[in-house]
Amino acid sequence: MCFFRADGEARSEPGGQPLIKALGCEDATWLGDAHRALTGAIGKTRECLLECDNERLNAAWYRAGERLCEIYANLKRDGGLLDFDDLEFMGEQLLRDGCDPQERLANRIEHVLIDEFQDTNPTQWLLLRPLLDEIVSRAGGSLFIVGDVKQSIYGFRRADPELQHTAAGWLRRKRPDGLYPTMDKSRRSARAVIDFINRVFEDGAATQDAAAPVGFATHDTFCKSEGGVRVFELHEAQKTPEQSWRDPLREARAQTQSAARAEAAQIADTIRQLEKNRLPIEEGGQARPFQWRDAMILARQTTHYPVFLQALRAAGVPSVSTREQNFVTSLEASDVIALLEFLRDPYRDDALAQVLRSPIYSLDDDRLLAVARASGTCWRERLA
Repeated sequence: MCFFRADGEARSEPGGQPLIKALGCEDATWLGDAHRALTGAIGKTRECLLECDNERLNAAWYRAGERLCEIYANLKRDGGLLDFDDLEFMGEQLLRDGCDPQERLANRIEHVLIDEFQDTNPTQWLLLRPLLDEIVSRAGGSLFIVGDVKQSIYGFRRADPELQHTAAGWLRRKRPDGLYPTMDKSRRSARAVIDFINRVFEDGAATQDAAAPVGFATHDTFCKSEGGVRVFELHEAQKTPEQSWRDPLREARAQTQSAARAEAAQIADTIRQLEKNRLPIEEGGQARPFQWRDAMILARQTTHYPVFLQALRAAGVPSVSTREQNFVTSLEASDVIALLEFLRDPYRDDALAQVLRSPIYSLDDDRLLAVARASGTCWRERLA
């Protein structure tokens, strides 16, 4: 008897009138109970075996990682090199174990300003503490810390926004006569944005969400504009459907729209509608129609920037990306390269099609299809 399907889910327990008729009510009930008990026992055993396999796999990865770190450290030592982490850890050890470097630095510095403190990691705080201890303990020494725990974005560098509360408590003990103002009123964000932020973080605190900042205070704004907030539905990644053998000359590969492409298309269409509807924008105390330069797309990662640029181009929205990229692979450079390819070889229909579709000529799909269906040996002759 098989208790689990190929996907790992438990099979339904036997039952129904045919089984009762064959075994009788009492035996059929006993069989159902036995099947349920065995399925549960087998399931627990499978979970234990899986945990053992995961433990062995993790142990192997840790050993491999330890060896890799050892090799990396040897390479750095042989080359006389230090990476960013080395500078943090060795700097912390130097200031912690040696009083002379700490005192010499403190003697040269009277005032310290640390901005974006919410992105400080524990090692950096340990590095700063001995130096700051010396500075704030001396007459005339001052320390100015600025940070907003809601804006911490360097988690990949071990940034810990809770260190801001730790630093504030430490500084209050060292300098109880200091000033500790809070800035809970924005000068840039519209009322709708502030209300949305308050709702998100207050709900997070109410549900004891681990991501919610400790001690969140309701925010306000000096901005008179009401503004607006629109929340899009979450696009989930679609699984690629399993496909049997196909003839690649007759049947195209099945394409699925990724979550990033769906999201990019929706945002591009929204920006286009804002410009089409001439959304009023306040500037200098007066209202003017929405312009392309009023829109900005912010993302946590640059992974899908090319997808968004393609979606904006498809929607007819002019855009500029400030992300660091290889200039040769940018869309603008690709269009110029296609133009040069066509000038070098006038029979390169693919290069000419890209140039015609690019912002150089901005032909839409209907006009491109008309050129493709026209008579002529090549596209250059069809356009003549």
